[in-house]
Amino acid sequence: MRKSEYPTEYESIGGMIRKKRMDLGMTLLELSKKIKTPDGVLNEGYLSSIEANNKVPSIEVAAKICKALSLDFKPIRRIIVLKSLEPFAAPTGSTLNLKVLEKIFIDPKETSKQKS
Repeated sequence: MRKSEYPTEYESIGGMIRKKRMDLGMTLLELSKKIKTPDGVLNEGYLSSIEANNKVPSIEVAAKICKALSLDFKPIRRIIVLKSLEPFAAPTGSTLNLKVLEKIFIDPKETSKQKS
């Protein structure tokens, strides 16, 4: 797998979630009980994997985690979208890299302004 063009702060969804949870003095179990899923509550082990950056949550799960922690969802959503686009990006220096995909998919208003 190719190394991401983005620095580590773009890859640390788990770090952002863990820091906020710890700042609130909340355990993984307490957080998991606050997040409802169709199957009940979010699995504590899954949350642990997200915090360890071993799993990338879906946008829906990330939104629920952010809501439970009163954490800004926008930067986490951005990271998830970038990670999902990474396999489609060409290597650095090519025409279609992650920065271009980011402009197209994350900030389409910015892209349309450049065309006018």
